[in-house]
Amino acid sequence: MISTEDRYGYALKFTGLPFGTTGRELTELLKRSDAKSVVILRNPKNYNLLKYATNKDMLTEAASLELKIKGSILFWLNLNEKACHACGSPEHIAKDCDKERQIKPKYLNRTQALSQFKKKKSFSYADVTRGGINNRRRQQSYTNNNHRE
Repeated sequence: MISTEDRYGYALKFTGLPFGTTGRELTELLKRSDAKSVVILRNPKNYNLLKYATNKDMLTEAASLELKIKGSILFWLNLNEKACHACGSPEHIAKDCDKERQIKPKYLNRTQALSQFKKKKSFSYADVTRGGINNRRRQQSYTNNNHRE
C-alpha cells in the first residue's frame, strides 16, 4: 500500500480551470504532462467540482508546460502555494482580482427571493373551473391516456 507521503510527494496543484471542468476534459492535457493520476476534489457543502487537481510524478517537467483550456490559462503550483480563487492566478488573491465577478442579488428574506418565480398571472378558482383552451387540452390528454381498448 502506498503511503500518503509517497502519493503526494510529487504533487502539484492545477489552478485556473474554468468552473465545471471535468477530468475527462483534462485527459489530453494530462497525457502531455505524463501525469499518472488526477484527483478533482469536490466541495463538501454542495458537491461541485473544486477548481484544482493534483498531479503526481514528472513534477518539474509538468510544471514547465504552459497549458490553456477553454481560453483559460492554467497554472501549476505547489500544494501549499496560494492562488486567486476567482481566476487561479498565483500572482494575486481573489480580493485583488480584476476578473469580472458575478454579482448575485441579495434578498432580505425567502419570500423576496421566490417572488421572481411567482410573476405568473394568478387565476381564481372560477377562472380555472370555467374552462378554456388549456382545460380542454388537459381533458383530451387525460381521456386519451386513460382510454382502455
